[in-house]
Amino acid sequence: MKFSKNWFKAKRRVAKEYEHVKDFRRDLFFKLEALLAREYDILVLEELSVV
Repeated sequence: MKFSKNWFKAKRRVAKEYEHVKDFRRDLFFKLEALLAREYDILVLEELSVV
């Protein structure tokens, strides 16, 4: 099956948007982490396993 150039362009555009969202989310969590570290002396993280 052969894909068109427009299909590849659309796929590239979607991948670029996903990468932008991933980078934005990562940056936001780093900034939130820094804010919380400055604000509080002790941070406790809990990982919940929801089944």
